Amino acid sequence: MPTDPHLEPEDDALAKMGYEVEDVQFKSLGKSVIWFFAFVFFCGISGYLIFGYYIGFDKLKNPPADTTPFASRIPPSPNPLLQTNETAKSDIRDLRQKENAILYGKPAWVDKSKGIVRIPIDQAIDLYLSKIAPTASKQATMSNGMPPVGGSSDDTGGGAPQ
Repeated sequence: MPTDPHLEPEDDALAKMGYEVEDVQFKSLGKSVIWFFAFVFFCGISGYLIFGYYIGFDKLKNPPADTTPFASRIPPSPNPLLQTNETAKSDIRDLRQKENAILYGKPAWVDKSKGIVRIPIDQAIDLYLSKIAPTASKQATMSNGMPPVGGSSDDTGGGAPQ
């Protein structure tokens, strides 16, 4: 229900009901803005004085060159460095390449004096199958995920009880 701006507050029905006649109270708004800027100014001066008291006013006016904020400086070694997205991706890629080289690479000696050799995973599975269950096929073992049934029950832990 629009009100007539030419009516006096006594004659306006909304004013009689307790509603405000004006939208904005400019005096209160002006006082609030002045108090806000006075508070900000006070906090800035207080901060400067407190900061200057603790580190010295001469350092505030002429800061040393090595204490500039946000400078990119690497601490001396050994240093804890943060990992970026690029280094994280390249580190994971390098790790996967090393793992694949070990799993699928050429046979290599781990300890020649003890006769320990690292062989590719495919050859290890074939060796396992030929040792444990010579009659079981690789396809049957790998398709259901179960160890081969039968075979010997020697130290290698192969063969299920019959």
